Amino acid sequence: MKCLSLRQPWASLIASGRKTIEVRSWRTHYRGPLVICASARPRQPPLPSAAAVCLVELIDVRPLAADDLPAACLPEIKLEGLFAWVLSGAVPLSEPFGPIRGRLKLFDPPAELRELCRPLLSARESDATPLIAEQRLSGAKPRRCNARNIRRPEQPTGSAVGPRVAAARKAE
Repeated sequence: MKCLSLRQPWASLIASGRKTIEVRSWRTHYRGPLVICASARPRQPPLPSAAAVCLVELIDVRPLAADDLPAACLPEIKLEGLFAWVLSGAVPLSEPFGPIRGRLKLFDPPAELRELCRPLLSARESDATPLIAEQRLSGAKPRRCNARNIRRPEQPTGSAVGPRVAAARKAE
């Protein structure tokens, strides 16, 4: 398990399931559970800061494509040199865990946070994995996201992936 620090509102958008692609200028070979941490600055009350907010699965890292932008909650941007980190199965923590000191790149979670996430990992492995795979392959369109709609309680119907990823997964 690794941690990734993000500024708000991006961390809360991932925790709510509305943002399923994180855009980075670097790639990683790591795949697996990823704890999303909200950075301490800039503060955006009432959103949490300096705290872990959710657990997701990092399932793919690939070059960013134009059809990834809605799932990344971004307007049109220059795509060259950017990578899409495909996230799945966001599980918000019941309460933000903190304080967490954010870092650049991926970092190891503190022992207390690993213990807190252990039951979430085992529950997701036994229950959610088939559902997540089914949603990912359904091709459902992502909901538009912005800072105003991250506090809505309803869940999205599924996560969107680019057509290349969907085709590769169908072939598996």
